[in-house]
Amino acid sequence: MSRAGIERWVYVLEAVAFGLPALLVAVPGVILGSMLGWVSLADLPQTPGPTFFVWLMVVAGGGGIASWCVLSGTYVVQGHGALRLTPLHWWLGLLAGMAVALVFLAPLVDPSAASRWMGTPALLLLPSLHLLWLKFRK
Repeated sequence: MSRAGIERWVYVLEAVAFGLPALLVAVPGVILGSMLGWVSLADLPQTPGPTFFVWLMVVAGGGGIASWCVLSGTYVVQGHGALRLTPLHWWLGLLAGMAVALVFLAPLVDPSAASRWMGTPALLLLPSLHLLWLKFRK
């Protein structure tokens, strides 16, 4: 097996170990966040700040999840060369999702957090950083 094939298998293992648990928590979180966003639109004149923050998290998180899935599939199926040719909007979506995932690092850093599982979406940072590294690698 070539070096490129081994690198792809390493990424697949990384995506399964870190990406799938993060998706199991992040996808329902995006769905619940969108429902919360729709409900909070009724209170928009009283609370525009929290409503905007909820929608920002939902849109950026959902875009990040979709971008990570597309970029991961592109790399695993087509390889490093195809990853470099992927359109810019997928990379911007990935960066937006990574910014949202940074918010979820707090429960991982603070051991007294009541719901430590909330930090699970931050696990998606590792495979996302790996994809960025693969894009800019020579």
